[in-house]
Amino acid sequence: MLRAGQQVLLMNTSGQVCHLEGQAVSPGEFIEVVLDTEFDPLNGAAAQGHGPWSAIGWTSEEIKQVAREIRYRGSRSVVWDKARLGAGWQDYVEHRGDTEHTVVGTVKVLPNVWSPQLGNQRDILVYLPPSYEQGDKHYPVIYMHDGQNLFDETTSFGCEWRVDETLEAASAAGVEAVIVGIPNMCEERLAEYSPFADPGHGGGRGAAYLAFIVETVKPRIDQDFRTLSDREHTGILGSSMGGLISLYAFFRHSETFGFAGVMSPALWFGERAIFGIVEHAPYVTGKLYLDVGTREGTSTVGDTREMYELLQRKGYHSPHQLFYLEEQEAEHCEAAWAGRLSNAVQWLLATTERLELPYSVNRGSRLLGNDRPTVAARR
Repeated sequence: MLRAGQQVLLMNTSGQVCHLEGQAVSPGEFIEVVLDTEFDPLNGAAAQGHGPWSAIGWTSEEIKQVAREIRYRGSRSVVWDKARLGAGWQDYVEHRGDTEHTVVGTVKVLPNVWSPQLGNQRDILVYLPPSYEQGDKHYPVIYMHDGQNLFDETTSFGCEWRVDETLEAASAAGVEAVIVGIPNMCEERLAEYSPFADPGHGGGRGAAYLAFIVETVKPRIDQDFRTLSDREHTGILGSSMGGLISLYAFFRHSETFGFAGVMSPALWFGERAIFGIVEHAPYVTGKLYLDVGTREGTSTVGDTREMYELLQRKGYHSPHQLFYLEEQEAEHCEAAWAGRLSNAVQWLLATTERLELPYSVNRGSRLLGNDRPTVAARR
């Protein structure tokens, strides 16, 4: 019988690399487990020998059920901490307590998710569609940046994106998805959303941030919710620097993301390095939504048009692959992105046979294909 507080060394005996909360553990390497409760490894499910850890065959989930803390032996870094995870997924309203909020529908919170890739922690938010509790259906997933701006006016910068209201309305047309909101880390936002450094602004932690999403967040989402986990049904979406990292993610992690929403992207960052990256990246199938507002500045509009033309030259010709939109009089702000979100989400999630639906921005335009920019009048 193993006692609470006792430390146990477990070796990866599977013969292949195992990932535990984003940490790669090679065959023959060890993890250290500090137990949170008494446990007999020779009885119960862990004795069945179907997992990769040690000769008794523990699985990663079985370890976490009895662990207080798990460390990677190679670096002694903590890869899982029960105290950080708290009680698991919580209802958003209950998590906020008595404070005001503007959330509608079902939003869950997983507090203090640790990122071994970035060395920090943050809450992860998940919106579930109206039909989620009514059956066993599996759903596509969109990972969205700036999570504090997505669902709740009281936590947003300026105004919220109204993602929950938008998806609740879209569900009436049969368009449903799980939305994962990943809050930014305030002063670290620019660094995490930039895949390369800028001479005047620094940055360059985008690769680690995407590794956090792909290696830590996505496995937890796919484990805890009924998702369609393949790349065709997995997307990423953001605006400004979030648009930049979303475009980069589509090509950098094409094995994971099959579509991307790129709203008002900060293509200027890093001396426009994203143009060379996109131009030389291998062509991958998928869907790209790209937009900009005409009042975001001449250079911003010009850069976005140039990226649209580059994507066309790269092979994204079909209206099933590329949707480009310029919204007349729209500025670089949350309110503008919230107004275009329904258009973006419905097109990204639409199946081929549904592409004839009259997508609109504030009831001002419809999808015209991508032989020329779609310009919407803002009302």
